[in-house]
Amino acid sequence: MQLIGTVDDPVENEETWSRAVVRGWVLPPDKVSHVNISIEGTIVCTCPLGSELRPDLAEAYSYVPSAENGGFNTVISIGDREGIYEISVSAVGLDGEQCSLGKRRIVNSRTPNGMPSEYAIGLISRCNLSCVMCPAHAEDSKFLTEGLAIDQSLLEASLQGLRDFASSIKFVALCGWGEPLMYPKIFEVIEQVHETSPSAVISITSNGTMFSDVIIQKILSSSLSEICVSLDAGTKMTFDRIRKGANFNRVIEGTRRLVAARTEHNRRLPVVLTNFVLLRSNISELPDYVKTAIMMNVDHINTVHVHGLYESDRQQTLYDLGDASSELPPVLSNYIQQAKALAKSAKVGLFIPPFTPSHPKLNCSFRGRSYPTIDPNGDVYPCCILEALGNEQGSRVKAIGNIRHEKLHQIWNSPRYRAFRRAFYAGELPDPYCAKCPRYYNL
Repeated sequence: MQLIGTVDDPVENEETWSRAVVRGWVLPPDKVSHVNISIEGTIVCTCPLGSELRPDLAEAYSYVPSAENGGFNTVISIGDREGIYEISVSAVGLDGEQCSLGKRRIVNSRTPNGMPSEYAIGLISRCNLSCVMCPAHAEDSKFLTEGLAIDQSLLEASLQGLRDFASSIKFVALCGWGEPLMYPKIFEVIEQVHETSPSAVISITSNGTMFSDVIIQKILSSSLSEICVSLDAGTKMTFDRIRKGANFNRVIEGTRRLVAARTEHNRRLPVVLTNFVLLRSNISELPDYVKTAIMMNVDHINTVHVHGLYESDRQQTLYDLGDASSELPPVLSNYIQQAKALAKSAKVGLFIPPFTPSHPKLNCSFRGRSYPTIDPNGDVYPCCILEALGNEQGSRVKAIGNIRHEKLHQIWNSPRYRAFRRAFYAGELPDPYCAKCPRYYNL
């Protein structure tokens, strides 16, 4: 087959300073020698494939062997001259033939204003579970705002913030540190978000305990784009120990019924995912988790590292932020390979993050440069991790602002928030706590 592919980042007219992330994909990977990246017609970087594993490609192009290896992700230097530059990306085949993947104009500026591309509205910090690694609900949690639900005035202010940036926001999470389906007006909010930003992906993360027939029908009748069901185990025993208060079999069966009802109604959305927080205490069940997710007929299987910033999870990390060269222990590597083989056999997308840190880039894996996060009391943070830390008793992390007192665009353009974003552009530390966060190192 001929080479096909595209450039995902940067987006057209993206603002940056000095450096830029160039990310995309090309297929089939076994026919590609490398990728050339040019600025104003001059090649400045050659990049091999496989620098970013892309399970979404394996899912979308199941007929292409090893499609998951078709991704590339690198950082190029633009220099310190302000202005508009054109970046062009092309794939070079083994036979020397070139395939254009796309061109993007970028704005190189010392004082990036930019606009957010993602947005999170924490509707509720109430939950019916007390998971062991949750900063808000674990037994040793020091969370000060547990049990809050956003009031109507703050909800309207949050929606107004979305309206102000509707042209740039492409992803909206309606989560927070609680169970979103416990928020009484969740489905009304989903429709309000969709009306304001119809092209944005609307996402929730649920513990899967509330999938009654009525809730399933409301989900399917809504404009929800995706729902991620937290599982964190491959067996009932481990599930009961980690996700305290939930019923393993009921969550599995409820999720299966959701997927089946979606098929019955001939709907494509919402995409249904599962999530597994990688812990020392559950990593041996990674293959069993993948088997369970396959049995649930979900669209994609996800895993994520535990944050490692809270008392509840500090001893459960599987990564080492201080060593970017260490190899994975054989037993850990074996669990990962088993999980990947199972997902590949079932033709289901599987994401497993790296276990060794990469050099901090222009944005962390939680997109802290572009992801304003509102908590239920109106405080605004750059990401949900800083939000959780800011709500711990005695924390030194402070909110950047509060939408009860200021509009979101005023907070976004405040000196403190601009300085936070500028640090990413300059390759500097945005916040002292970022240095301890795996997401800052793209884990």
